[in-house]
Amino acid sequence: MGRIYHTSHLEDFVQEVYQRIGITEASHISKETIANRLGIWLHYWDGKSKGIERKNGMNSILIDERLDSTAQWHEFGHELCHVLRHAGNQLYMPASFKRLQESQANIFAYHFCVPTFMLHNLMLPGQCHQAAIIISDTFNVSYSFAAERYEMYINKVRSAIYAM
Repeated sequence: MGRIYHTSHLEDFVQEVYQRIGITEASHISKETIANRLGIWLHYWDGKSKGIERKNGMNSILIDERLDSTAQWHEFGHELCHVLRHAGNQLYMPASFKRLQESQANIFAYHFCVPTFMLHNLMLPGQCHQAAIIISDTFNVSYSFAAERYEMYINKVRSAIYAM
């Protein structure tokens, strides 16, 4: 599918991050490479995944080692949002602000794990099931994550077409 619509600020931000670290193809995506190139310490542990932003030191992402590789990738995208785009300690912020950050991190994960600028380059069928299989295989995401991301993408494409 060609570029039919204007990208959002989030989509532009994700593309800029990938381009800054020299990743332009899905086959080059890896948590370790991304973390290394962004100067983030990535560690696997037996606990809940979390991103830690440090003002006077290296940012860290801790990933739950008990998760499968697709779930770890989802978690990495989510926690990367906290490191790159959020500030503050969620233990000390109002619940509504914490919910906002979590919602933003969930949306960021969809766009980071399956970047729009890379989706534009895939030849995707019009059927959600088949498209989700291709997206899942290409980006190492679960089928359900891929199906949701495809729906987000195709809805935006359709909105742009109807707006013409």
